[in-house]
Amino acid sequence: MKTLRLVVLFMVSLNPTLLIATPQTINNPHPIGPSSAEASSITPVMESAIRFALEDECTENPEFLPVKDCILNEHEDANDDTPKLLAICQIGENHQAVPLSDAVTALQARQSRNQQYYVLFMTTGFVTIRLLTGHTNAPSLVNSMITAPAAAYTYFDNRQNNRTMTSIAAEPSSYENNLENLSPLVLYSYAIYEFSEALLTGKVEYIAHGFAMITGCAATHHEGKIRLAIYGMVTETSQVFFNAGYLHKTYYQRKRPSKKFFVPFTLFFFGSRWIIFPWEHYKFIRDTYMVEEEYRKAPFMNTVITVTGFAGDILNLYWGILILRSVKKYL
Repeated sequence: MKTLRLVVLFMVSLNPTLLIATPQTINNPHPIGPSSAEASSITPVMESAIRFALEDECTENPEFLPVKDCILNEHEDANDDTPKLLAICQIGENHQAVPLSDAVTALQARQSRNQQYYVLFMTTGFVTIRLLTGHTNAPSLVNSMITAPAAAYTYFDNRQNNRTMTSIAAEPSSYENNLENLSPLVLYSYAIYEFSEALLTGKVEYIAHGFAMITGCAATHHEGKIRLAIYGMVTETSQVFFNAGYLHKTYYQRKRPSKKFFVPFTLFFFGSRWIIFPWEHYKFIRDTYMVEEEYRKAPFMNTVITVTGFAGDILNLYWGILILRSVKKYL
């Protein structure tokens, strides 16, 4: 029965892309591009990749002709004095003006698809770790060892630069392959693994936890703001010590984890899950969810973050009470 459960879990993990959100498809070309203020948010990396993105979309969108070269140029529409940035696609001696917003959308769709493959690969990796080690905590340990340092570094870097969840939610969408966008994909992958395994084992709290993480990651990834998951990933710092302590206890056949692991786990748990996470959640509700102007920028994502944040607060409160009861055994 145990072997059958693992096989089923492996099969479930082979198609996690059903749980992965995809940004909107590319729009048809039209003569109006984004304003100069909007275009100023386009990074050099995105500019250099626009031509390749358009080439990829040519086969799916006949409106885009084969692109031999692509440059950025300012264009003033006859009915509008505001300069518009267009991607000028050179076809032989002719040129076709494609709005930069469409070119960027094509690029982001391509980057998002690539990230979906990353999530598929990593989810399968977590299942493989589970099968090879035979320990339920092994995948969680790998996840926390990757996400915890990345989250801690990014979180404190954001604080130094005065970036908050509200300011990040207002930033332009981004699917660039950098630390703050890629590290949450590891958490996304683990969430799919955890949710799938919890469904098979019937652990209600982990079903709720996995579902909340998947929903939060899917909503933020859909908007190109998965870097917001960093504020939830901070809680993974405690899991490094929890999972290491559990594996240490199992290997040495102890009755309970060593104090060397339990003490730092407890400190990081209450520091990250009872202080940092609820505080950041509260600030997001106060500055984004309750502010009409900010809320309307991405109502679905903002609602999901608020609701899943409450789910996380409740679960952390429940687990924290259990930990406090366990502290008596070490006194």
